[in-house]
Amino acid sequence: MSRKHGKQSTNLNDVLVTLIYKGQLPAFLIFIIAVIMIIRLPVNEIKELFLKIIDELVHYHLLGWALAVITAILSVIYNIKLRTEYSKEMNRVTDEKSKLQQNKFKNRLGSSNH
Repeated sequence: MSRKHGKQSTNLNDVLVTLIYKGQLPAFLIFIIAVIMIIRLPVNEIKELFLKIIDELVHYHLLGWALAVITAILSVIYNIKLRTEYSKEMNRVTDEKSKLQQNKFKNRLGSSNH
């Protein structure tokens, strides 16, 4: 039984590390806080909250769609920028590693990239 608990702890640790690595931890924490706040509300207030949200979406539905599209576009741009920076850094580290290996072994080494 403790082995299962240890595996769950490892999985949670992996998720948290991945969230930190991808820069999504703040959004995840905001989501968790919002869920906790909603859970702590009395049932009738939760119903009123959701009805108010739905009412606002009905009256301002174009604003919601516009924000969704803008968010999607900004997410794509952010991900492209992040991948580009990651690729540049990986290429820099690879080049530096190769130079250090060449200096250490003095003779020409084959590439491990092929």
